[in-house]
Amino acid sequence: MGKNLSADSVLAHLLKKGVFRAGLKFDCPRCRLEFWTSLDDVRTEVICEYCGYKFNITPYLKDRDWAFRRSGLFGKNDHQEGAIPVVLTLQQLHTTFHSREMLYTPAMSLMPNGATIQKCETDFVAVVQNSRDGKIDIAIGECKTGDQISDADVNNLKSVADAFPHERFNVYIIFSKLGSFSPEELVRVHQLNNEYQRRVILFTDRELEPYFLYERTAQKFKIDRYAVNFEDMANITEEAFFQPNADE
Repeated sequence: MGKNLSADSVLAHLLKKGVFRAGLKFDCPRCRLEFWTSLDDVRTEVICEYCGYKFNITPYLKDRDWAFRRSGLFGKNDHQEGAIPVVLTLQQLHTTFHSREMLYTPAMSLMPNGATIQKCETDFVAVVQNSRDGKIDIAIGECKTGDQISDADVNNLKSVADAFPHERFNVYIIFSKLGSFSPEELVRVHQLNNEYQRRVILFTDRELEPYFLYERTAQKFKIDRYAVNFEDMANITEEAFFQPNADE
C-alpha cells in the first residue's frame, strides 16, 4: 500500500492471480501464420491451430521469450458484455465501505409488481445502512464499457429510484464507464438531480482504476478525496462532473 510497484511486480501479481497465462508464440513452417501455445500445452511437437500441421518446436526454442495472454474473463475483447466495469465498480464500493457491511447483488431483473416502473434490468444493487439518518442507502447501477448511457437507461433507473418510499430509503443511481462520459450523457444523467436532491454518482476509469476511489480525481479538482457514503459520492460527482472547478 502506498508503494510504487515495478512493472515486474505487477506482472508477477497478475500471473499469480491468473489474469495472464504464460506461453510461447510460433510461426507455423507450413502456413506461416503465428499462433500462441500455453505453457501447459508446450511439448516437443505442437500442432498449428490454423492449418493443423504438426511440427517439432525444438529448433525454434533458441532465444525464445515467453508470451503472455489474458485469461478467462479478462481475455474477452467485449469485457464479457460489461462484466469488467461491474466488477471494478463493486470493488471500489467494497473498498469504500470496508468497515461497514454492504449487501450487493449483480444483474437484477426488475419487475413492476404494483410499482410504477417498466420491466428493466440493473447491473447491480448495493445496500448500506446509513449511520447519519437511520435510513437504508440503496444504490442501483448501470455499467458500460464504452457505450452511451441512453435515455432509456436514465428513465428506467429514475422510475426505480422514485418507487422507493423516501421516508425509509435514500436511493442513489450509479453510472460507471471504462472511459469518459460525453457532454450529451452528462446532460442526460444530470436531470436525475434537482435543487434539493443529489442522487447521481458517476465513475470513469479515473475513479475505477486507483485503489482509493477519488485519488486521481482530487488531483484535478478541488474536492474532498475521501467519501464514506453514497451521499459523499453524489456531492463529489456534482463538483467534479457537473460543476467542475479544476485545480490548475
